[in-house]
Amino acid sequence: MKRFYTVLLFSFLALVAYAQDNYPVGMRQELASVTQDNTNDSNTYSVFRYRGADGTEGYFLSLGRSFNIISIVSDIGSSSLDHIDETCIYLGDTIDGVYESLDKKLDVIKHDVCTTVNYPCKLVDGMGRLNGDSVANATVVKRFLQNKRLNIQFTSGRHTASVDLTPATIKSLRFSVNLSNKIVPQQ
Repeated sequence: MKRFYTVLLFSFLALVAYAQDNYPVGMRQELASVTQDNTNDSNTYSVFRYRGADGTEGYFLSLGRSFNIISIVSDIGSSSLDHIDETCIYLGDTIDGVYESLDKKLDVIKHDVCTTVNYPCKLVDGMGRLNGDSVANATVVKRFLQNKRLNIQFTSGRHTASVDLTPATIKSLRFSVNLSNKIVPQQ
C-alpha cells in the first residue's frame, strides 16, 4: 500500500511539472501579484508568463486596470468600454530576464525627476489576450510627501491611462517571483 501511494504521489508531481510547461495559448500563468494601495486609489500589478497565438512566449508585467470616471461620462453617448484599460510591459523571455528587467526599473527610479524611459508593451483586448503592440512611457516623478516612483502612461483606444509604480511594489514583485520560481522552477 505504501508503494501505491508513493507511485501515486510521483505520478501527480510529474503531471504538475508537465502541466507547467504546456499551458494553453492565450492563457496567463501568473507568477506574482502585488496590490499597491495609495491614498487616492489602489492597483494590482502582476508578473505572468504568456504564450501568444504565434507560439512566442515571454514574461510580462501587468500594470493593472486603469479606471477613469471622466471617460465614463464622456463615453455614455458612444457606449464605449475604453475606460477600462490594461497594458503589459514585456520583461523578457527567461526568468533571468525578468529579474534583470525589474532591477533596471529600480535603477531608473534612482535617476533624476523627469527622466523618461520607453518600454515595449502589449495591449490587452476584451478577452484578456495580449494583442496590440505599443509603447509605454515611464517618467520618474516625485509626489508630494511621497518617494520617487515611475509614472507609466500608455494609450489604449482613444484614452491615455496612467499608473504609478513604486520601488516597494517592484521589490515585492521581485521577491514574489523569486519565491514562485523556487517552488515551481521556470525555464
